[in-house]
Amino acid sequence: MLWPWSELGLSGPAELEKIKHAYAKQLRELHPEEDPEGFQRLYRAYQAAQQMAAERSIPSGKAGTAGSGVEDSPLSQNATNWDFEQLLSQGEQEAAPKELFPEEEISWVPSDSRQHSRRSAARWIVLLVIAMSLVSVFLAVNYLREPTPAVQAMGWLEKDFGVELVSSPQNPNREEPRYLYWLKEDPNLRFQAIYQGERQEPGSGYQTNYTLARFYQALTEFSQQWPDCPLWFDQEMTDSQGEGASGGAPPNLYLFQVPLEGADGFLNALGAKLEQLSKEEWYQTLPPEFQLILAHGNVVLYSYISTEEGSLSSQELLDAYQQQAGLSLLQDLLLHQGVGRWDFASLEETAFARYGYVTMMGAPCWWITCYGRDLSGEHLAMNYYLRQDLAAIYCIPEEQVPQGDETIILTCTETLDLDCGHRLEVYRLA
Repeated sequence: MLWPWSELGLSGPAELEKIKHAYAKQLRELHPEEDPEGFQRLYRAYQAAQQMAAERSIPSGKAGTAGSGVEDSPLSQNATNWDFEQLLSQGEQEAAPKELFPEEEISWVPSDSRQHSRRSAARWIVLLVIAMSLVSVFLAVNYLREPTPAVQAMGWLEKDFGVELVSSPQNPNREEPRYLYWLKEDPNLRFQAIYQGERQEPGSGYQTNYTLARFYQALTEFSQQWPDCPLWFDQEMTDSQGEGASGGAPPNLYLFQVPLEGADGFLNALGAKLEQLSKEEWYQTLPPEFQLILAHGNVVLYSYISTEEGSLSSQELLDAYQQQAGLSLLQDLLLHQGVGRWDFASLEETAFARYGYVTMMGAPCWWITCYGRDLSGEHLAMNYYLRQDLAAIYCIPEEQVPQGDETIILTCTETLDLDCGHRLEVYRLA
């Protein structure tokens, strides 16, 4: 007994205005192309409720006349049998076919003004229903259309990483399937994706440097907290405004300049930052490929490649720094800053045999033993000791290294100015 009111979401008979509001509300939740039968039921209920409301407003004895404005509507006989397949094929055709509402001469007659008003209102409602239906059909047709590679790749990225992206306006014009995107919440984080066209599982169908862009952003923010250990990377690859090959291409090489002493706090913080990033969901979804270098001037103290080694911790950074920093600098002094040329005819043929950390001349030193040919062509073994305070380097033939309480006399033969500002004195046997 509640029909047609229940179909419209009403508890019972209502005025025409409430019926219109209820019908409009139901239309927003019901899509004709998805549920044509439900739409027909809703529309029949709306027609019936409209007619019953109109009959209640007509004086006794006139119900069912042309004044209802419903039975005379051409759409009341055709709307319940619409061909939605035909609507889909028609696309954006004329919203209200002329044959539905043939032209007629409109004249104002005082006694029929209410009848004419109701008929005009019914026509506007019908036009609104048709327009909304055609809009829904148009949206459905465009939704079902095959997305472009740029759109498809963006959808996969959003699904795999749980982010909202913006596609560059230049993407439709690109000759190769390499597209530029940025985060909706952070337009400065730009990256690329190469569309591959085959989507077998999550993470497939494209290649992207999205996680490398996240890593670059995190590491540059971290470096701002440590001005005494500046970060270097390729500036040309970080053009955030670029739309070409460099646009959205973050660097994969990160070089920190560190002192030979007093870098423990920085290395602890750097290791903690790398550990924290490795636990991020985006990092674990697609680990970024990068190389991290600790340098002192032109000397590489430590190098880490993410694709070849496991995760990096603070302790591993500290151990590598303490064990390798001085040895790397000592090796550079011998090969590239002239110290070894005093002793060996050819540095290219010199071999590094032993190294370690010892006390020499009463001071803690990094130590290396080198083998080669001396300036006269004879076999030579030399020990080099670099003081930890970078004040001096001792050059002693292996057979003359003092043992126990023995003493030797060394003379300063030259002075070197290091990139870090230290002045290093080179000592040899008198």
